[in-house]
Amino acid sequence: MNILKTKVFRIIAIVVACVLVVAGSVSIGLWEFAKDVYFENKEGNVAYQQAHLEYLREEYYQNYVPKGEQTFCDFDLEEALNNGVKYNEMAFLATHNSYQRLSTETTRKFQIPFKVLSFGLKKFDKVDFDSNTLTEQFEFGIRSIELDIEAMEKEDGTSFTVMHKPVFDSATTCFDFALALEEIVMWSNHNPNHLPISIIIESKQDVGPIDGLKIFSIEHTTAFDALLREKLGDKLLTPADFMGNHKNFKEMREADDWMKVKDMLGKVVVILHENKMTEDYVEKDESLRTQAMIPSLLYKQRDREYASIIIDNNPKKTVTRRETFEEGKFIVRTRADSYPKFSDKRYALTEKCGSQIITSDYVPRSVRVNQHTYSFNGYTVKLL
Repeated sequence: MNILKTKVFRIIAIVVACVLVVAGSVSIGLWEFAKDVYFENKEGNVAYQQAHLEYLREEYYQNYVPKGEQTFCDFDLEEALNNGVKYNEMAFLATHNSYQRLSTETTRKFQIPFKVLSFGLKKFDKVDFDSNTLTEQFEFGIRSIELDIEAMEKEDGTSFTVMHKPVFDSATTCFDFALALEEIVMWSNHNPNHLPISIIIESKQDVGPIDGLKIFSIEHTTAFDALLREKLGDKLLTPADFMGNHKNFKEMREADDWMKVKDMLGKVVVILHENKMTEDYVEKDESLRTQAMIPSLLYKQRDREYASIIIDNNPKKTVTRRETFEEGKFIVRTRADSYPKFSDKRYALTEKCGSQIITSDYVPRSVRVNQHTYSFNGYTVKLL
């Protein structure tokens, strides 16, 4: 009997070992494939961005004529500016994952085994999602964008990339963040009186050990802030600009002293999306006066002295909190839809929530023209 047990144990051990070897080989094979997918996409991303910027510099702006901001407003903009309308008294249609391009065929093939193994639990719904370039979005009246950031550490220093997920979803119109800022400045220079552009910066957490990629963390924010100041220059509106003589954002809000939009024309506001490093960013300088980004918070964090912009993505909840938001003079960002899902019911709630930054995956655009479009009755800016 003992001999039989020993043989059975050995057989089981051999089977387990074989399974582990096969699993290990498959994992190694997938990882090598993953790296190939990433670097192929990176090459395409870099080439796309370089060609786009070359086009802007050499052709697009040669005979460029600005449309004018009134084109995108459902109200008399000049009258509103002269009456002193404030930043928190206007609503701006925004894009979500504003950099995304159509997934490549190689990426789609890489996703196949994960679709099979997930039994439908893991969805890859955005493989057919495509967005315009940042310049094109601005031309359609979008004045708020969202960029997902990863850090890239190399021997020659740290740089920053823009994409959703390395390998799984990395097609992007602006892979190099520094060049993305140059594109924004280029458009701004040709539209000097544009309404303020709000850029929401989200730190990506699902970054693998490839090509020096790292999670954009608190250790990188000093270099990131420096890059923002270098590239945006006097276009950048910082927390210090908003607080003015007030000791913090809470005091500024209680005094109902948000900046007037006429003083923000041609400017850019950079907002750090709420995440686990927000408090660390504030702790670097609790006054926020040396920081380049405005930290955003969640509803439950609204009582903090540095609270000013609230991320509240569910319009159903935002509607119930509207009175609190208005009394506190907060700026609120909510989401009208989430590709590929949208509904009239959610849009109706979005209209009632009173948010200043309303993000949609279905904004006016020149791609996916046969799909549904969401706007403020044909406009992208409205008064609250």
